[in-house]
Amino acid sequence: MSTTGAASFNVDMLRLEYPRTLTEVVQYTAVEDESVEVREPPMWMRQMIHQYTQAKRDLIRMYDACGQNLDRNDRRILDIEQNYEVLAEGIRYVYKQAKSDSVATREWIQTELTATAQTMQELAQ
Repeated sequence: MSTTGAASFNVDMLRLEYPRTLTEVVQYTAVEDESVEVREPPMWMRQMIHQYTQAKRDLIRMYDACGQNLDRNDRRILDIEQNYEVLAEGIRYVYKQAKSDSVATREWIQTELTATAQTMQELAQ
């Protein structure tokens, strides 16, 4: 995801990239980038993208640091992976809505922001 504009709080366009699956992230699988430009993205979208990007970066660091010692059956690891997928699914939905020029409903936004906040709190723990 990338932004253009004067400052991070004053974004006038957001390039929304289709989010990577967990496997693509941890195996550095190269896939063709699909992206859509969102003009004047709302604050909730910028926040959601920021949280997804941070979770992806943290996931890569965890896999890089642990390497073969990572127990993929450990409940904590499974929870982290599941939380990443929650964020990625939300971004995929936003991507598809932007691609089809549809508008996300206020109800969906509220639900997704609540799930995103809970997910980020769990990832931080």
